[in-house]
Amino acid sequence: MSKKNKRKELPSTMGKPAINIPYNVISENPPLLPSQIIKQKITSGPLPDADTLEHYNRINPEIVKTILTMAETEQQKAITQEQHSFQIQHKAINSVNLGRILGAMCFISIVCLAGYALYTDKEWIAKFLLQSLLTLGLICSAGIGYIIYKRK
Repeated sequence: MSKKNKRKELPSTMGKPAINIPYNVISENPPLLPSQIIKQKITSGPLPDADTLEHYNRINPEIVKTILTMAETEQQKAITQEQHSFQIQHKAINSVNLGRILGAMCFISIVCLAGYALYTDKEWIAKFLLQSLLTLGLICSAGIGYIIYKRK
């Protein structure tokens, strides 16, 4: 047999050939007719819609008060949690800014010391300081690159 006339095998599923069976043959329940579809209101938030609250109020007026109290409590918890996360973010930003300021001050002081060493004809101290600064910068940039790469 040539390659063109070669029979293709059916894909198999669990050892049996895969067969396309219409959905309504497999399903035990027939699909719903449009007249049988129930429309539901979908609400989001801590409170049910007004009709549901009115229905609960007819059953027992205390239930509505309880639901409103629960919603207020949940809202207050959400506000407290949001304030707490804001404080944590604020502290993190402040610590990053403090690190930047200290790093800039160290950089400037090392460059000034190296300049003073050159001024006083201590060339080897100036070379040592500048090489230390370069090494420290490379180590810091590699560490920052590792942290950024690790997050992705």
